[in-house]
Amino acid sequence: MTEHSSSLYCSSFAVPCLGVQIPLGDESVKVELDRAQGSGATSLSTTADLPAKEVPIVHEKSLDVLVLETNRDLDAQRKMRIGWSDLMCNRPWHSEPVAPFPTKVLESPSVWEGTEEIPWPLGVRPADGFYSFMWAYISFLWALKRPYYSHFLTGVTSLADLGKSVVLGYLVGELTKTDGLDTDKIWIYLVIYIGLFTLQQYSRYQYEIDVPCASVRQEVRHILMYKLLKIPQPDRDNGAISNAEALNLLSTCVHSSVNNVWESIFLFQQMIILAVGGLAFVVHTLVGNNAKWLTWATTFFIFITNIFLVPLIFSLKQKNCIDLNTSTREAQLHMFAQAMATLQNFRRSTEFNPTEQKQEQAAFDFGNAAMLYRKRDFHAYFINLANKITCQGVTIAMTMFIYVILSYEVKEGVVTVTNAMVIISLAKLMVETSTTLGSNLSDCVIGYVDLKKIADVLNW
Repeated sequence: MTEHSSSLYCSSFAVPCLGVQIPLGDESVKVELDRAQGSGATSLSTTADLPAKEVPIVHEKSLDVLVLETNRDLDAQRKMRIGWSDLMCNRPWHSEPVAPFPTKVLESPSVWEGTEEIPWPLGVRPADGFYSFMWAYISFLWALKRPYYSHFLTGVTSLADLGKSVVLGYLVGELTKTDGLDTDKIWIYLVIYIGLFTLQQYSRYQYEIDVPCASVRQEVRHILMYKLLKIPQPDRDNGAISNAEALNLLSTCVHSSVNNVWESIFLFQQMIILAVGGLAFVVHTLVGNNAKWLTWATTFFIFITNIFLVPLIFSLKQKNCIDLNTSTREAQLHMFAQAMATLQNFRRSTEFNPTEQKQEQAAFDFGNAAMLYRKRDFHAYFINLANKITCQGVTIAMTMFIYVILSYEVKEGVVTVTNAMVIISLAKLMVETSTTLGSNLSDCVIGYVDLKKIADVLNW
């Protein structure tokens, strides 16, 4: 994913272990630990003639060792390839390392930090409303990233998808003609369809490279760790964030909030283009063929209704969706916390010789925590699934009216079979778009629940 930032790259570091060699580019870094009596000083020397060896595996690694391994693996990752042609030809690695990966320095962390008067993001709180809170988050990230090229690629992908549906309708219409096939037209439609398909897939691939999602996730994790280090050790009085909560924030919550909320702006852009373009082409086709005003007006009404029915259905279940997904996340956090507490209690034993009965009881208790998470997750999953199925069923039922109307128009000779197939192809695309919209709104609920937890940390 694209990054526009200054680089912070470490090529040397000291760790409290003896004789560890880490490959960096063409050299090996030999870490020597010189412990002066009472000083604990460390020194690092680099030698190019020593073979690289793996870092010894230990049960509990120190922070310095983990930092060293991170930089070693980042250096090795410099050989990766992600280009379309490279991966299509099964060439995922360069022969030589490229430039070091830039790690963004937190030059102005205050941009991410909220206050009691002006909370993050942009002074909007979750209590201000589901859509207001998510829109503030999207606006905040958009102002930081300015993803113009990603919006352009989304537009190209959407128009290519729309063009595919139109060409497919014309192709099927030609194949169903009873007065003889025009093979020249069929070949032209096939070539155009293949070209649009290739353009759509290539644009989608380039979008995945350019769209700032992975970079946003990395940046949010960066700032969250910066904030978490300022929060005191949790106890019974201060209500601070536990280690289990911190791990859940840095992994699940960040991924969900970025992928389900931030990226939704590009998905909604795609749906708007498909809806407006498809509707305009359908009305143009019907009006151009002198269809009855009732025909194209009814078709127009059905298309518009399909678009607005999905948010309406979702709004009826929104509160329950939020409550169930919130309880699911709490159960997951509880499961993580119980797992960490159980492992710490057993592994901190001086003799580390627990009885079989204690082990079975501890595993059984954790199984109950896992069962709680499983049941709540199922509950939330199925209300989301029911929401998606309801949206899909309603849009399909509405679209069937278009098929009935077109059958009468074709029978009376007002609309040709080819034009009818084009409209049917676009109607099918609209059903898929409406179903995707229902799915995205359900996913936004999950992202909203996790985004509230992130906001709590940034507003600490």
